[in-house]
Amino acid sequence: MKKFLKEFKDFVSRGNILDMAVGVIIGGAFSTIVNSLVNDIIMPLLKLATGDGIKGLSVQLNKWVEPVLADGSANPAAIYWNYGNFLMAIINFLIIAICLFLGVKIIMAIKKAGHNAAEKQRKKIEKQLKKGKITEEEAAVKVAEAVAPVVEQTPAVPVETTDDLLREIRDLLKAKQSDGESANENKQ
Repeated sequence: MKKFLKEFKDFVSRGNILDMAVGVIIGGAFSTIVNSLVNDIIMPLLKLATGDGIKGLSVQLNKWVEPVLADGSANPAAIYWNYGNFLMAIINFLIIAICLFLGVKIIMAIKKAGHNAAEKQRKKIEKQLKKGKITEEEAAVKVAEAVAPVVEQTPAVPVETTDDLLREIRDLLKAKQSDGESANENKQ
């Protein structure tokens, strides 16, 4: 039993499992936002254009059965192919994919801009050094000052894969959570 518990603890505490858990939690929260975007913003526009909207689109597969009973209620024997729900799932997926793509693209562009600015400053300092306007020591200090903000914002391992990005998000959430807990303790 102890061996099983130790193996389970090792399995759960692996980096990939924690990364996946963070991804699932963030995905759930993100899904709520996207569902609101679809249901509260896009669907009213589609209803305005199509009349009923996409979600209500369906076809009765067994046409020989009356869809409505004599008392006006829906007939449970009627079988419907609700392709409108499927189309809504596709729309939700596309919106989520676009938002994630744009989010990652913006983050990478910001990081790249910081690196480019630091590299431009480094080249400018090298030109000053070659022209003899500054000493090597001054150049080293200036390069360190120019590169320091980028180095502070850059993780030790560059974000190149989804796992790296999820790991970075997890670390940021942990830091934010610990900041929030310490703020709550200070209030009490």
